[in-house]
Parts: sequence; C-alpha cells; structure tokens
Amino acid sequence: MPSVPKSGVHCTDHRWQSEETDKGKLERESERVWKAEKGRNSIGATMGGGMEAHKNRFIEDWSTARENLEHNFRWTRRNFAIVGLFGIAIPLLVYKGIVREFHMQDEDAGRPYRKFF
Repeated sequence: MPSVPKSGVHCTDHRWQSEETDKGKLERESERVWKAEKGRNSIGATMGGGMEAHKNRFIEDWSTARENLEHNFRWTRRNFAIVGLFGIAIPLLVYKGIVREFHMQDEDAGRPYRKFF
C-alpha cells in the first residue's frame, strides 16, 4: 500500500510523480509543438517539408565578409598591383592588339589606317 504523498507530489495513473517531472513533460511537449510549428506558415501548411539546414560557420563568416567588403577594404601594394594589371595593363594590351589587327586589314586592302580615339 502506498504511503501518503508529501507536499509537491501527486498521483497520476496510479504512479507517484513529483511536480518537477510534470513541468519537465510540459516543457518537452511545448518544445515538440514549437518545433513542429516552426516549419508552418500562417495557414498551417508545411513549407519545404521541414528541411532544416545546418549552417556552416566558415561559409557564414565568408558571406558576412563578402557582404561588408566595401567597409573593410584597404589599399595595399598588392591591391594596387592587381588593379594595375587587370584594370589597366591587360585592357590596354587587348586594345592595342585589336587596333593592330584593323591596321593590318586596312594595309592589305590598300586603305588608309582608321582612326581610333
């Protein structure tokens, strides 16, 4: 025969349980419901089948740095060299090659050279 319950203890389905375990069950149940509702919109339909993504910290750091590049950019010798090479030297060489090709075609056709710029 069970003994008389102490304060803060009650019987549920003929089992003696403390209030703390009931609170724990309630918290677990509310967490389960919250997780189930997290993937639902206001109508109640599930969006995307509950496919939660695990974020990669390194990719998140890279994307944050990329989004804030204009705030964190510093001019260095290396940056000047890259801009000089790809922003000035290579476009100038491509332009000179195209102009030379046009002049060779004009020479073969017996026409005077065309003026560019």
